[in-house]
Amino acid sequence: MREDSSWQAGWYDIYPALEHPRRPIEWSNSSIIFTGYGMQPAILARHFSSSKQFIMPSPPPLLSEPDNYGPATVISVSPDDAWLFACFPGQNNAGVCCLWNRGPELDNWRVMDWWTYPAGAGVVVADWIGAAREWVYDSVTESPRRLPFRGPRAPVSHPTLVFVTENHQIVLCYVRHYSTSIKMLSCSLLQQSNATEPVSKLDQEPTSDINSIQTCVSAAISLNFSDPSIIVATRSQKCPLPLPTPQFNHMDLGLTGEPDESGAEALDSVLEDYEEHATIELCEVQLKFDGLAMSLSTRPLPVIQTAERKLKDLHFIVQPPTRPSPSVHLVASFFDFYDYVSLPTAEVVCYSLTRQAPTDPVSWICKQECSRSFEDKLLAFLAPCKHLSGTRGVTVGVYRKSSAQPHPTSMKAKDTVIGSVSVLKVPDLTDDQEWEALPILKPNDKVGQDVSVSAVVSPNCSMLCTMSASIWATQTTLQRAPQIKAQTTPPLSVRLVIAVLSEHATTDITHQLSHHTISSNIIGNILCHSFSVLDAYRAKTTRSWLRHLGIALEVYRMRASRTHDEQEKEDATSRWKVAQDVCSLTSCNVIFNECRDGEGYNLDTIWQLVGLCTWIMDCLEKIMKECVLSLELSSSGKTSGPDVSISPTLLMLLHPHALQTLLEAVANVKQVRQRLELLTPRSENSQIARDAFIDQVDCSSINLTGLLPILKDVFEVIKITSDEEIRRCLALCQPTENMRNQAHAHLLKVLEPGILDRSRLFMKLHDFVDGMSRLAIEPQKQKYRDIVTKNLLLVRPSTFVCVRCGGQSSELGKSDASTTPKLVGFIERYWIKRCVCGGPWIRAPRS
Repeated sequence: MREDSSWQAGWYDIYPALEHPRRPIEWSNSSIIFTGYGMQPAILARHFSSSKQFIMPSPPPLLSEPDNYGPATVISVSPDDAWLFACFPGQNNAGVCCLWNRGPELDNWRVMDWWTYPAGAGVVVADWIGAAREWVYDSVTESPRRLPFRGPRAPVSHPTLVFVTENHQIVLCYVRHYSTSIKMLSCSLLQQSNATEPVSKLDQEPTSDINSIQTCVSAAISLNFSDPSIIVATRSQKCPLPLPTPQFNHMDLGLTGEPDESGAEALDSVLEDYEEHATIELCEVQLKFDGLAMSLSTRPLPVIQTAERKLKDLHFIVQPPTRPSPSVHLVASFFDFYDYVSLPTAEVVCYSLTRQAPTDPVSWICKQECSRSFEDKLLAFLAPCKHLSGTRGVTVGVYRKSSAQPHPTSMKAKDTVIGSVSVLKVPDLTDDQEWEALPILKPNDKVGQDVSVSAVVSPNCSMLCTMSASIWATQTTLQRAPQIKAQTTPPLSVRLVIAVLSEHATTDITHQLSHHTISSNIIGNILCHSFSVLDAYRAKTTRSWLRHLGIALEVYRMRASRTHDEQEKEDATSRWKVAQDVCSLTSCNVIFNECRDGEGYNLDTIWQLVGLCTWIMDCLEKIMKECVLSLELSSSGKTSGPDVSISPTLLMLLHPHALQTLLEAVANVKQVRQRLELLTPRSENSQIARDAFIDQVDCSSINLTGLLPILKDVFEVIKITSDEEIRRCLALCQPTENMRNQAHAHLLKVLEPGILDRSRLFMKLHDFVDGMSRLAIEPQKQKYRDIVTKNLLLVRPSTFVCVRCGGQSSELGKSDASTTPKLVGFIERYWIKRCVCGGPWIRAPRS
């Protein structure tokens, strides 16, 4: 392809997609995209949708001799995101397989185990057994439901990995409960075989016949619903053995003068033998457990006859259980290059697999259902996708052969449409008209560069990540995946519900919600509907609203980072920050309760209480400032217009759950102050901390004794707010318009005489330092406070950073934290996996 807007494709642009081994790409349920690291034997991971990248730790052979190994050929992450598997082929030596285990943070991985494999026994495809049941959305009942288990059960092992090797072996790799060593079982896919524990070492030797070595070049694994059997499909290639080197006889000097025709015939046979087999082999695999030992058995099935063309994609599409029975389909794409003198043509074929009799567990029949040719376009990639109802389809990307056209509505300058992405039905392979078709865009100066040849759909089916054929660097492109055109329920709302129930990261969904083309009202409607479905399906708990608030925080924070409009950025920032403050108040209350010692408080934790009190009082002053400003604007009539919204900060006073959290925090501060006044410190350090705490409360601009009864009265009024209004407040991260009238009345109560000292509230001592602004460090302290403990962040090489709210913590995962061992242990148990907002952690250098 030429590097301009008018280009002509060649066969060489698509051929890299068929070469073996292919570059893998994996998108985990925690929104981590794993790819190979260029030509190096390493794994590169990137968190979507941030730019945070990290490299997985390598096993010892890859560290000591990296030049002896090639880039990863297989990457597979477990459904629970706790395990990662990868295979690295050797360069004229044995290859390496590695299994990683993840820690509390997204980028905290360690090599659990690794092993070598001989040449010709590399891994072709891998999958995991024992995944949790999938959640789908029932459009009839308009509620979520769960599908049955897929594949065999693994009751005594975790993780449980199954993979196919080049020498047609099916390998079960697992760790038994209460054990740290990996066990493996291996069986042949070409003949009936079985293996039973105990097995101490994996024995993989390439199978060979008299004339050649049959190598598996493509494979797919099917885990069926409510079915303990595993179906494996493989595509083989007959690779000839090296020809014997002719022996030179120095006594034979005779020359015939005629060419040796036997040598030409041998060369022709070599070229023919390198072609792929015109079949797809099928094999049924059974995994059983008799209460003591695990066993693996295989039984080959009749092969599928195909045309003599190159196979590109091979995927099983397993439909959810329906009456009369669930169906299994195998979708394959073939290419014909016509001796490499013209553009290739592609054909997608769908095969169905059904049991011959429901009572016969080992009888399967396979037949071709449909085929579809792509002669006028170039088939670039094909990837399975899941509909909201659980039915499966395939996402296909096709390129134009020439004459790309500029995209008229593109926000990017000089973008060109080079193809399209659409969804095909299974098994008829027709375009699904219910789904939109999206263009594939490229800048005009890169139209012929980085042609995508493989793709993966995000776990929530909202985004699409494609990979180019470049062998020197990992070139990935992200774009929106096709969505349903028209539906009563917003698709993003349903996907958000399924993601939350499945405990998947919601980043790919919130990335779409935060787009500038979606207004705040639409965001509120989508989130409000999602929260309504979640509350109706699951029994509401005291913390369910915090989960909703965390999702809304993620949307508005991402929106603030993506928009270029300053007013919109300011509005979105104020919304996610008030949501973060509410979550922080909740964590403060939890720590206050942990610091209790009977009716009093443990003085060993006094400095921790000082940090909490300082942050709570600062937060309360921020709320009071907003109350004063809002009341003055309301009195002047400047807030009566429809375009003027209520300040998000007032969510603290108008949302029942948020106000209850604020009430508890203020009451804790007041109670601690009263308790400490009656205690006698045992050391000078405790005396200083005690006096600092009391001064922090007494010298503030707010009279807590007078404010608490008023806040309680306000809470008694707003606690009867309807559930719909409460959910909408959380979805908007600000009070609704229906609360405007009662907001004025509540502000009058809160700002009664004797509650605030306005001079202290609006004027701080550091504001009067003339010419010494660099000494005014009070505003900077808030920026560098620990998101959990509210202490100042300690100076360490790295910190925990929340990928959702951006909060940092330096007191997690450290045994030498500045707090007491008891409190450190409590914080570790409570927040080691999640931030106060519910977002996951990632390690990052101190900024």
